[in-house]
Amino acid sequence: ENYLPTYMIPCMFVHLEHFPLMANGKVNRHDLPKIDRKVNKKQIKPQTELEELLSVTWKDTLDLKQIDPNDNFFYSGGNSILAMRLISSLNQKTGLNLPVSWVFQYTTIKKQANCIKNRKGAAKYKPIICFNEKTNNSRSLFFVHPGFNGAEVYNKLAKYLDKHYSFFAIESYNLYSGKTMIESINELASLYIKNMKTIQPRGPYHLGGWCMG
Repeated sequence: ENYLPTYMIPCMFVHLEHFPLMANGKVNRHDLPKIDRKVNKKQIKPQTELEELLSVTWKDTLDLKQIDPNDNFFYSGGNSILAMRLISSLNQKTGLNLPVSWVFQYTTIKKQANCIKNRKGAAKYKPIICFNEKTNNSRSLFFVHPGFNGAEVYNKLAKYLDKHYSFFAIESYNLYSGKTMIESINELASLYIKNMKTIQPRGPYHLGGWCMG
């Protein structure tokens, strides 16, 4: 705990006398013992139809038999690829237009259910996402999404910097707004700067990005 951030600490450990090896000396992953993810705690059942729908979708996506409404998606075996599968399935079932980054913001069934419950119609485009809770930090860092991805690609980077910056990611207008695409980089940049100033009205600004970002 003194060296690793919380999200990198394993949720369980399995003791092995030795690793099963193949003839070439490499670890034989197929012979490793299967990890039972069941936790000895009282199982909380979904309280509403929406929570039940989310629970079923989570279990299908994560290949789990049980899931608690307060369990964290990423601590339960989720990753970026599975987040995309979850969103695709949820959008089909609910008729919403949720971006993948939504899973990184609302990481439990409870949080997701409350968010969807308060929405009306299709999901609204959220131009800027905060990836940590240190919004009172005097230093803000803004990362622009890459060309054909959403802001979710910066989730892990944000965890490394959360002690130093309030980490904000600018979400893709063309991917998630549902409106006419903006093809001009200058026009897109002007929109993003306008959105960024709603968080930090004055400079200096700390900016970052990957690829087109």
